[in-house]
Amino acid sequence: MGRINQFFKCITARLTDEDKDFISEYLSGDECKLIYNLPVYDIKHCINVARDIKLSESEKSMAAIGLDYNEVIKSAILHDIGKSYKPLNPIDKSILVLLSKFTKGKIKKFEDKSRKIYIYFNHGKEGYEMIKGNDYSEEFLKIIRDHHDYRTTNKWLEVIRKYDDRN
Repeated sequence: MGRINQFFKCITARLTDEDKDFISEYLSGDECKLIYNLPVYDIKHCINVARDIKLSESEKSMAAIGLDYNEVIKSAILHDIGKSYKPLNPIDKSILVLLSKFTKGKIKKFEDKSRKIYIYFNHGKEGYEMIKGNDYSEEFLKIIRDHHDYRTTNKWLEVIRKYDDRN
C-alpha cells in the first residue's frame, strides 16, 4: 500500500510557496538552482523527507547523537540531487521498483545498457559527483552518495534512510 501512496503523491505533486520558502531557509542560491533542476515530484519528495525530519526530530536529539540539525535537514533536501542526471517519470520509477523487487536486484546488471536503470541504482553517486567540488564536508558528501548503500551505515544515514523510506 505504501508504494501506491507514493505513486499518487508523485503524480499529484505541486510546489507551494511554503515549499519554496522551506528550501530557501536551508539552501544557498546555488543549491536552490541544483534542486530546481529536479522534476517537481522529486523536489516534493526531498522536501517531505526534510520536513518529516524537522517535525519528528529535535535539535537537541540530533546533537545528542553528534549530528548538526541544519546539516541533516540540508542533506535531506539534497539527497536525491543526482536524479537530475536522468530524471525518471513516475511510470519509469514504478516499473524499476517492481523489476528490482521481482528480480531481487539482478536488473542492476543492465545499468550499463539503460540510463534509467543506471540512475535508479546510482543517483547517490551522481549526486556526490555533482556537488563534491563545493564546500561540503566529506561526511555530508558521503550521505548523498551512500543513502541507498546499506553496506554503509552511521547515525546520519540512519536518519536520512528512516524518513526517506517513509516518503
